[in-house]
Amino acid sequence: MSKLRISLFIAIFGLLVSSCDKDDDNNPVVTVTVPSQLSVSNAQFFPEDVVVHDNKVYVSGFGDGSIQKFDLTQSTATAQQIATAENSTYTASWGLNIDVSKSTLLNIANAPYFFNGSVAAPAKVNAYKLSDNSKVSSWTLPTGTVGNSIVVANGFYYIGDIGPTTRIIKLNPNDGSTTIKTDAQWSNGFGFGGMIYANNGIYGVHGGKMWYIPVASNGDLGTVSEVTGISNVFADGMTWAGNNTIYYCENDAQNPANAGKVWKVTLSSNTAGTAMLASIPNNGSLNNPSGIFYKEINSKKYLFVNESQIFNTPTTPFKVNIHEIN
Repeated sequence: MSKLRISLFIAIFGLLVSSCDKDDDNNPVVTVTVPSQLSVSNAQFFPEDVVVHDNKVYVSGFGDGSIQKFDLTQSTATAQQIATAENSTYTASWGLNIDVSKSTLLNIANAPYFFNGSVAAPAKVNAYKLSDNSKVSSWTLPTGTVGNSIVVANGFYYIGDIGPTTRIIKLNPNDGSTTIKTDAQWSNGFGFGGMIYANNGIYGVHGGKMWYIPVASNGDLGTVSEVTGISNVFADGMTWAGNNTIYYCENDAQNPANAGKVWKVTLSSNTAGTAMLASIPNNGSLNNPSGIFYKEINSKKYLFVNESQIFNTPTTPFKVNIHEIN
């Protein structure tokens, strides 16, 4: 081989090695550790909802109004408080979701509500910047609203009202305007538990039934349909797992026997499906399971499940159980 060819070979090889080094620098390998459990030691916390995004786990506090964050890229993920109750009125932190388009964490803040029809103040939706946890927006919902779950779809936010008036509040985050959705099939008294967005619509649970409400491209909510094939549904948290699969928590609040369950719903169409108990440890003896979230990490599938212990004498630390599923 001539000296010229050898020189060219060395030069090209050097460029390739340099390019690989740059790719590695720009896309460093991130090690993610998924434990079997996360914990919060604050005895006033009472975990309500949970959401997982970008290897971070966010958990809301029903009891103290805070939001805790766990970083799964740490060797041992520990609770970091990123938000507190904003004042003495809004001391209950409920539903969570991520607005990916705005890079914000959404949280519903409520005055304490004891399911007796008395609403001290309307719920708020607060938005926190994911990069630094700062609060960047806040919207007050219509009078009498007790917000439970929050859904993001087509640029709008949809809040399920669990208070005395059964309804879904559509919130435009650009101007703060709201639109209220009610239906003759829904009765007042105890409103919406869990709520998620999937199959171009919202799935919500009320009155022992699961409902499907299509969402138009302009954000309008369409005709309400019951999801047939499942009954006696009492869902607190709900999560979408893809492949026409929904998981939800049956919260056994005020039952000292600890009889909480996680259910798996398999849809055969947008408005029909079947339900069975999920295959996770201790299912049927959970202590008031509330929030639940499905996430695939490192090609493995996980369910994050809060045991809220709401209305019970709590045993600390509070737990977020993490189950690998098939």
